[in-house]
Amino acid sequence: LSAQFSSGTIFTNASQNPSLTGLNTYNIPGVGGSGTTVKSGAQAVVLTGSTGAKLFASSTVRVITGNTGNDTITGGAMTSAIVVGDASNQINNSAATVTAKITTGTGNDTVTLSSKGSTVTALGALTLGGGGGSNSILLQGSSKNISLGAAGSNAITLSGNSDRVSVTAGSDTFSISGKNETVIGFNT
Repeated sequence: LSAQFSSGTIFTNASQNPSLTGLNTYNIPGVGGSGTTVKSGAQAVVLTGSTGAKLFASSTVRVITGNTGNDTITGGAMTSAIVVGDASNQINNSAATVTAKITTGTGNDTVTLSSKGSTVTALGALTLGGGGGSNSILLQGSSKNISLGAAGSNAITLSGNSDRVSVTAGSDTFSISGKNETVIGFNT
């Protein structure tokens, strides 16, 4: 992202106006309640602190990094990367018009995908929905409950042990390297 810009500005308040040129990064504390909407013109958001944040990204935000709280993140049209911490997070990237990479921590996360395709790496329990594109899902960790309801073509890799996977939608293929995995609802 930074290679596309010759300069950049870091903002510490979501109400600050982004510069017309350069990389605009918002390094802001997590705010719950009605949430924070990042202004158009921002390219990156880093949530700080441990308070669960509610964030609405403008259509120009490309990269979002959550904090250590239970975050609720709604990505914008250009959001191509979301990384969240180990809490229980709600991620809605259904508005994305680009392929996205989403990485979740060890918590209980819910992710809604766009129809453009995504790569999701999950370390904890995961509920996955939305979609419609070509998705790559890497499920790591052991003894997790995973619900896969994403439409589209899903290539799923299970690398942990003793996971319970429930499949309710999509055209799915599995690669399983873990032991004692349970897959329910998968039609071969």
